[in-house]
Amino acid sequence: MDVFPDLHLDRHFRDFNFCPFLEPTLKAGSGPTQSDLFKMAYLISIRKGDQGTESEFAAVMQCTLRQEAFQSFQALHGPYAIGYADWFYAKLDQLLGILVYEKLWVWGMGKYGERGEPQTDRPWQEGNGILDGDPALVDPRQLRLAFFPNESGQIDWFRIVHRLSAVKTARTEVLRKYLRRRAALVERKNRQKERARSGSHAPQQVALSAAEERANGQRRRRSRSVQQRDSIIQNGLKEGLDRLEICQRLDQKGVPTTGKMRKARIDCWTDAWTDLDLRNNVQQVFSKTPERQKTVKG
Repeated sequence: MDVFPDLHLDRHFRDFNFCPFLEPTLKAGSGPTQSDLFKMAYLISIRKGDQGTESEFAAVMQCTLRQEAFQSFQALHGPYAIGYADWFYAKLDQLLGILVYEKLWVWGMGKYGERGEPQTDRPWQEGNGILDGDPALVDPRQLRLAFFPNESGQIDWFRIVHRLSAVKTARTEVLRKYLRRRAALVERKNRQKERARSGSHAPQQVALSAAEERANGQRRRRSRSVQQRDSIIQNGLKEGLDRLEICQRLDQKGVPTTGKMRKARIDCWTDAWTDLDLRNNVQQVFSKTPERQKTVKG
């Protein structure tokens, strides 16, 4: 059952969020409200590298998506005819949608007191101070394929918040691509676990042939990825873009990071650029691109 629309219209559900930086207990009314979340997302979007607010938003995700938060919600406002999994996915949809919002509104700024566009860079001080927005819309099925409630406590929410907030254009599409890539990664891991559990009873020759086929497929995919990466970098350099803007373009196109970056658990070019240990690796890729392009053309 898809409960996202119904819960998003529920005031209690929208404002039932927790941030340990603001209140370490699951106390009702401690916030942040949905308006507060939009304020956080707005501050993250206009302040590049604002890791303080990013950390707050990630902490909200870490705390609010826990089963204890759902139990507290049920005790105070329930019982609702939903389970923890429904809560998890509905809250995840709300939080990611706010983080990657399409447009910000302020209540009281419209002609008749309805919501209207902000006029300053401090919209929470305009109108009646309540922020709203048009959240990014994603397919609920993608959320269910990319995340699992029982793994909520093991997910690095800050890395996710930092990665999504680093992209300033086409953010909804970046979020959708991220969910598809994460879902594909989860599926591959599950298949590997299933093969490990079942064991292989095929003859050794067949097993080796399958391994070779996978290796050849990986080499072909790497070759296509490198060509796409070099083309994007070369075009960005010709356009006079700075390195961070080119990294953002690589992330928007879903270009995989290098093996060294992935070994450091960095799967986002903008994360690699802001990481002092990996920035040199990014620079090396950029400096070698023109040479590789000449070789391909020759």
